[in-house]
Amino acid sequence: EISRSMRPKLLRRHLRDLQGQLATRLPGLRDATDPEALHDVRVLLRRLRALLRPISQRSAIQPLYQLTGEVLTASGPLRDLDVLAADLAAHRRGGVARQRLAARGDLLTAVVGGHAFSALQERVQADAPLLKASALPSRRKLETRIAERLTRERDTLGARLADPEADLHRLRLDIKHLRYQLEAQDAPGRAARRLCALLVKAQGVLGDWHDRELWIQRAGVEADLAYCRTRWEREHTALGQAIVPLLAPVADKMLGELLPPG
Repeated sequence: EISRSMRPKLLRRHLRDLQGQLATRLPGLRDATDPEALHDVRVLLRRLRALLRPISQRSAIQPLYQLTGEVLTASGPLRDLDVLAADLAAHRRGGVARQRLAARGDLLTAVVGGHAFSALQERVQADAPLLKASALPSRRKLETRIAERLTRERDTLGARLADPEADLHRLRLDIKHLRYQLEAQDAPGRAARRLCALLVKAQGVLGDWHDRELWIQRAGVEADLAYCRTRWEREHTALGQAIVPLLAPVADKMLGELLPPG
């Protein structure tokens, strides 16, 4: 079973590491030509939120937790554009991709010029830590909150996996939440690493599936995407079928081994 122990000292160390990485990478987000900078920042923000999520209701932590959520929300359309443009360019629709990317500068300006981004950048680049030691709960309370969060994430995903009519988009979000929660807690052991690897792979396939779902809808109303609709429908079907064997080990074995009912 996963150890759910997380000392406040260890949590502060993780926060310092993430603060340093964000301080280095946030300025690079202003480069309109580097879509990977945006992806890297969004991954770091998700990791930070996963670390804070078990204690996000504490008044001293809520502002930082809210800021990270606002930046993720604001940067979502920009990331969606980058993913769509990359797909178009990879399938000989470079002209359409370039036309779409003409809007990237405005979307980027909306992100980096927003209050949430500026406030977050100021916090991560300050000499002070993201959170004072006094903002964190005691070790016992921290362990309790982490155990409760892991149990909640496990139960939510388990129920979704057991539902043959489950919405795959919601399933993807549940997988993402558990995956980042496990990574945030440095879950030890081979079984934990295997589960995280399975979750990463399933999340990736479901993410590709969800992209096609949205693109198919857009192709019905946006003429420059209509040419790709048949391919996207074919890929959407194949990805939906591929997810079943990926989820089987999670549902049947891994969750029970690592997170038995509490």
